[in-house]
Amino acid sequence: MMTFSRSAELTLGILACVVLSSKHIFIYNEETLVVLCFFGFLYTSVRLFGDSLTQSLNDRSATIALELRASLAAKEQFIRELLEEQKARLAFQTSMHALQAITHNELSSLQEQRQNALQGTSLQQIHQKLSGLVREQLQASEKLQNQVSAGFRGSVLEEFHCSKKLLSPKLIQQSLQDLKI
Repeated sequence: MMTFSRSAELTLGILACVVLSSKHIFIYNEETLVVLCFFGFLYTSVRLFGDSLTQSLNDRSATIALELRASLAAKEQFIRELLEEQKARLAFQTSMHALQAITHNELSSLQEQRQNALQGTSLQQIHQKLSGLVREQLQASEKLQNQVSAGFRGSVLEEFHCSKKLLSPKLIQQSLQDLKI
């Protein structure tokens, strides 16, 4: 490939414009002049600032690459920390489930013991109350029997006193007869 100097390129460009204009292939108007100025600006910019622009873009590319690597390393570290935290949460959740099962078993056992103790205490208290009621009933029954017996004795004695006059001779005769026999 041939390389031209700047002046040769400029001469060749002017000559091409003159030839194309003379053949009426290239017509000058506002849009054409704007396009020529734009391409002239691009050509001049690339020629004058091409190396510095390339260097600046390469430096910026290297900076972006470093920032990207740092960002990726930070994201990787963050993901590792999240993974460790998730493992810790999972271990905590597993231990909580185990603790829940143990607590549930202990509470069930404790509840069963409490129910048994409550039943035992209730039965004991009921037995004591029944024993007390039986004793009270026996005492009341004895008292009633004593009162009935005392009442009966009193009424028999009263009847005996009232009928003593009538019964005395009869009793004596009956006793005599019993003795004779």
